[in-house]
Amino acid sequence: MAYEGIEPVEDPFTELSKLAGEVLAYKRAISSRVASLEAIRYSSAGSGAEQLRAELGLLERAQDRSGRLLSVLISSDFEARRTRLAESQGVVAGEAIRQILDRMLEKVLGVLDDDEDRAQLRARWAQWVSEVVPPVLRGMRGDPPAIAGRVLP
Repeated sequence: MAYEGIEPVEDPFTELSKLAGEVLAYKRAISSRVASLEAIRYSSAGSGAEQLRAELGLLERAQDRSGRLLSVLISSDFEARRTRLAESQGVVAGEAIRQILDRMLEKVLGVLDDDEDRAQLRARWAQWVSEVVPPVLRGMRGDPPAIAGRVLP
């Protein structure tokens, strides 16, 4: 293992979820193999003793392992933790967007000479941000963009 380039686990919840997926895939593969068996017992020639197929033991261990791993995921409140992480990342992204847009507004206001134009632009800026940013974010996650309730082409 010294040559495997072992690195620390940075996101144990994601790694545990991946491991659960691998274990479940293995369980499905073994289950399929067991389902294709013609008999679950066999006897060696001349011994007269019956034995269970090794695949049954593998399936039983895979089922036990799957159950234990899924119990760990459930008891660790895995989904709630993933949701909280996504929400906190969304808050950070939202704050970054707000700061970027505020700085852009200040740049635009800096080129306007008329105080009345500046006041009107500042007043409408928040409305424009609320009309433009949400559809862009929806588009980034695959939803069709919409502005003022209309889905855009």
